[in-house]
Amino acid sequence: MSSNYNIDNKHIESKDSAATQKKTPPSDSSQPTAQELRFMLGIQRQLLAKIANCENLNSITNFLCENIEKMSTNSYAVTLVGGKQDDSYAIYSTQKISRELYPLFQVSTGRLNRENNCTYVSAIKNAQPLFCKDVCSDPDWSENSELSSNLAIASCWSYPLFGHGNAAIGSISILHKHQGYPSPFVAQLLETAAYILGVAITSAQSREKLANTKAHLHNITRSLPVAIVQLKLSAHKLPSISYFNQGLLNLFNAQHGSENDFPLFWQQLNDISRRRLMRSFLKNNLAKSSYNQEFYLHDKQGKKKWFHLSATIEETTESAFAPADEICLNCMLFETTKEHADREKIDLACIAFNSTDEGILITDQQHNIVNLNAAYLRISGYNKSDLIAKNSSLICPWQRKSSLATLSEQGHWQGEVASSRKNGESFYQRVTINTVISQDHNDRHFVYVVSDLSQLKDSEAKLLFMQQHDPLTELPNRLLFKSLLEYEIKQCRKNQLVAILMLDLNRFKHVNESLGHRAGDQLLKLVARRLNKTLDNQYTIARIGGDEFAILLTNMSDRTSVKIIAEQIIRAMELPFALENHDFYTTGTIGISLYPEHGGDSEILIKNADAAVHQGKDSHRNSYVFYHYKQSQTVQSWVRMEPALRQALKNNQFKVFFQPQINAANGSVSGVETLIRWQHPEQGLLTPDKFLPILEAIGLMPQVGSWVIEQACSHLSQWRQKYAVEFKVAVNASSQELLQGDMAGHIASMLAKYQIPAQKLEIEILETVIMEHAGEAVPLLTKLREMGIGLALDDFGTGNSSLGYLKQLPVQKLKIDRSMVQDIESDYKKNAIVGAIIALGHRLGMSICAEGVESQLQLDFLRREQCEQIQGYMFAKPMCAEDFEIWYQNYRSD
Repeated sequence: MSSNYNIDNKHIESKDSAATQKKTPPSDSSQPTAQELRFMLGIQRQLLAKIANCENLNSITNFLCENIEKMSTNSYAVTLVGGKQDDSYAIYSTQKISRELYPLFQVSTGRLNRENNCTYVSAIKNAQPLFCKDVCSDPDWSENSELSSNLAIASCWSYPLFGHGNAAIGSISILHKHQGYPSPFVAQLLETAAYILGVAITSAQSREKLANTKAHLHNITRSLPVAIVQLKLSAHKLPSISYFNQGLLNLFNAQHGSENDFPLFWQQLNDISRRRLMRSFLKNNLAKSSYNQEFYLHDKQGKKKWFHLSATIEETTESAFAPADEICLNCMLFETTKEHADREKIDLACIAFNSTDEGILITDQQHNIVNLNAAYLRISGYNKSDLIAKNSSLICPWQRKSSLATLSEQGHWQGEVASSRKNGESFYQRVTINTVISQDHNDRHFVYVVSDLSQLKDSEAKLLFMQQHDPLTELPNRLLFKSLLEYEIKQCRKNQLVAILMLDLNRFKHVNESLGHRAGDQLLKLVARRLNKTLDNQYTIARIGGDEFAILLTNMSDRTSVKIIAEQIIRAMELPFALENHDFYTTGTIGISLYPEHGGDSEILIKNADAAVHQGKDSHRNSYVFYHYKQSQTVQSWVRMEPALRQALKNNQFKVFFQPQINAANGSVSGVETLIRWQHPEQGLLTPDKFLPILEAIGLMPQVGSWVIEQACSHLSQWRQKYAVEFKVAVNASSQELLQGDMAGHIASMLAKYQIPAQKLEIEILETVIMEHAGEAVPLLTKLREMGIGLALDDFGTGNSSLGYLKQLPVQKLKIDRSMVQDIESDYKKNAIVGAIIALGHRLGMSICAEGVESQLQLDFLRREQCEQIQGYMFAKPMCAEDFEIWYQNYRSD
């Protein structure tokens, strides 16, 4: 497109005002700088790239206005483009001009021809550039005074925009805040912008026209009841589709498609049809003639379809987009499947009738059998001679009044029917009956299609059982248990209770770890059988988790009746289980919730029974616990704290504290016990009882325990170097540490790392841990003892101690629990028990450490009983490492 701007070098003044609107700005000898020219060239390149990429006009004008405003400061760039359907002009600007001010431009086609003669409008009317140096004094701007006032502009420079021909279709303007004319660079930039923007508008209009033409052609071809296709063969003779109408999609039952889908169409053709079509394409291209051909393919559903193709060769000229050896075919396509299908239907019907797995019977109007296939004879067990001429009701007793009415009104009927085989066996069959009327409407038959549902019914029953039962124990699962519980809640009468007993097996995890999962599965089966035997199959028993069972008790009169059954279960669980040719002992913890006392729906009752189980495992193993609301609060607290605990080790939030152990005879420090605390970011310093149970529940104790051992060794190493201490450091070990991982190997590596003699480390183990896991724990303890590490039995006197078993343990020290020491000076029973424990320990060659000593009377008693070691607040509370060092120095100096 050539430029329409022919600007002379004279100033053309307005005849009506002192302010002037010029065709050209005043002469200026200055030329654009190299930087300005590079900027203008860059803008041109980017604009042409946007036009080539078919970006919308709004994007192009916005880019242009932004860059004009960048190079012409204190100004606004505005573009007006005409051609909207309501004869108004579209306004484009940057965000510097509020959209609310657009009406002040007063640009509609009507107003252009009447009173509005401001610069950006006159440039359109006169189809030439105009420059107004003072809009406030120009009478032609009187109609736009509100605009100039709102934007505080003083001058306006405008270039018209041209599309096809010489008619201006808009303008691009700079509204400047200072009076005057544009510099040569700005004028040249504005002229270049107007020219390129005209190209962009023309390009957009051409695309719109092309799109409208394409849409018009698409609407015409879409309305045709046939498929219109344009095929092309490239130089490699590979067919492709360059155009198709909706008829092609309809022909192939496609929702949508594209020209690129043709390879899929071509692949669906059989080899013979492909070769025939290719030969026809090439042959008729040489002859430049039209031709017709039949072929078939298989659609996406695999159905065979026949088609008639009528094609005309289109002559093409060689170009960059259309090589000379390319063949172009304009085709009309018709489906001719019906003609071929009609010939095949009779043969296919005969084959289907005799080979289908479904039984087929054909009866006359009175439902007497006139023909049937081999499949029905196989299903029913009858011979053909047994059934011909017999009424179908003898073998398909479906003829109820409603069924006959449906068949008469709708021409078909379908349903499941109970029937009998010839041998008397009952079975279900699905029967579909369709009415077949002859072409002269004088004859009517019925076609029965019969499917044997025996396997389906069996499968449905098995599937339902699998959905509702645990596959291992064949007990009801959680889903069925919940449904049965909901039913019993609805049926529960006044003054009666429904109880949920949640049974959790103790030590089940250790069965899996020591004997394997197969043994664990066998134990679960044995538990299921024992529960059924114990409850005499009177109540519902379900397996709802790994080692969790639920028992549903109904028609309970009071808590006592529930307790009796819970105690029966506890006693039954205490009996040995024959497992892997050995007697295996386990116990159970039961949590109990009651309806309506503990909840009104199944979810709450199950949750509360589960909460009671967790409480029971913490404090009442091998017993039962009724739900209390505080148990839910504990569980919720655990849920809230678990994520924070998982981050605590990573974020160094755990701290080690130390409490000294005093030699009762001479008062020297003979040891320190390492204790753990959690510096919680919100709750402050937390004691072990607040978080250790959670650590055990989520399986983090081995990691935390290993960390504590290293901290203990590290601090003892420092104290040995600084103070030449000779006391031991004691560390508590949990059951998880004893049973998981290589504890002995970790301890050995820490002793070597920090150069600590094995005799200076002592491991404290709860007696309940040893009693419950003796088989696994004793070998490890023996190995630690052989390494020279000291072993102490912690909290002795609080568990179910077996004194006969005590002498078999490789421990050297008994630690008497603080609960036994409390009130020892006044409670003669505790006095006697503690004395007996000390005597027993000495007879077994063990030393004794008493915890929780707080008074001189307690100390005096323990010294009289020859207790070797004292630990308690009488000497010091647990302290951080820094405070312990201060305490130790002061204590030693005293």
